[in-house]
Amino acid sequence: MRQPPGRDVDVDVIVVGAGISGIDTAWRLQQRRPDTTYLILEARKQMGGTWDLFTYPGIRSDSDIATFAFPFRPWPGRQALADGPAIKAYVEQTAREAGITEHIRFGMTVTQAHWSSAEQRWSITAQTPDGPQTLSCAFLQVAAGYYDYNAGYLPDYPAARTSPAPSCTPSTGRRTWT
Repeated sequence: MRQPPGRDVDVDVIVVGAGISGIDTAWRLQQRRPDTTYLILEARKQMGGTWDLFTYPGIRSDSDIATFAFPFRPWPGRQALADGPAIKAYVEQTAREAGITEHIRFGMTVTQAHWSSAEQRWSITAQTPDGPQTLSCAFLQVAAGYYDYNAGYLPDYPAARTSPAPSCTPSTGRRTWT
């Protein structure tokens, strides 16, 4: 990894998100462009994306796992609608076996991305537990999903305003389930 002036880290590719799409992107980079340097920036403390975030009882895929399993590593289980913990383990094992895990930087939330036509580079700012870090790359791949991990969507149901029952979303709800 190169370290140009004013930047903490410079690589060829930065992938945002260490879920299924991010791990798939990294595997393809390694296979098709083995000399390409890359990092995966993951805001959470663990990889797995959706399957790390949602841990409520009974969480499972709503699609046949073969439709979104890695084409280079077929789903090893027998369940067509796999449960969340099994999918998360599959993502982790795939990343570990392919040597992708060493390229993941956990606890890095991307807060800004700016393109410089003059430099032909992206400048990325990521918030870390130790403060902001600046990175740069020639190619930026966002594989971070489509919803807010910190504040799930809770529709405004009129009856919920007067109900004594608590409301929560799977992403912001309690972590212990009965």
